[in-house]
Amino acid sequence: MTLDSKLSLPPNETLGLADEIGPPGVVITDIDLRSLLNGFDVAAGAHLLWPTAQVILISGLPVNHTGKALGPRDHYLQKPFSCTHLLGAIANVVDKARRE
Repeated sequence: MTLDSKLSLPPNETLGLADEIGPPGVVITDIDLRSLLNGFDVAAGAHLLWPTAQVILISGLPVNHTGKALGPRDHYLQKPFSCTHLLGAIANVVDKARRE
């Protein structure tokens, strides 16, 4: 599997990257972005812009700490996690997307 990554700090810039790089297969975002947007906002925007994109939301808190439910293309990864665990989560969502 080949992984290409792009880093963008402000959430609104992240959602604008598709114009530069094409639609992503996986979007990874923290839930608490300390911004006007949170990770659920990024996920919703990603799903609108890129209907096939999978989203991995990460947080140091339990998945239900916001009271928001994950969507069918959203996946949760609780911090701390190892690089191996992150790469495994990415591989799992890519595999899931290929089977759909």
